[in-house]
Amino acid sequence: MLADSNPLVLSAMSEIFDKDTRFSLVATSATAEGFLGTVMRVPVQVGVVEWNLPALGGAKLIEVLRENEAAPRFVVYGDAAGDLPRLAMQAGAAGFCTKIR
Repeated sequence: MLADSNPLVLSAMSEIFDKDTRFSLVATSATAEGFLGTVMRVPVQVGVVEWNLPALGGAKLIEVLRENEAAPRFVVYGDAAGDLPRLAMQAGAAGFCTKIR
């Protein structure tokens, strides 16, 4: 599952994952709440999420789902400035990727 607040980024990433037969894209979301709602209804193994998702944000999203046995593993992406990579990993992300502008 993919989550990004920018519709252009979400569309481009969706296209990339849809075309790669190694992946099965089950859903997308523009918000952390939408991601959370989908994960509660649909099995998701991996979530690729923007750190600064509207409302909850990546850290809170991971924290909320961390207690769920069926929680997906998270790959977080965002600006590499400051402590963001460390914060993402401390929150429980399995990986971090720098978001290039």
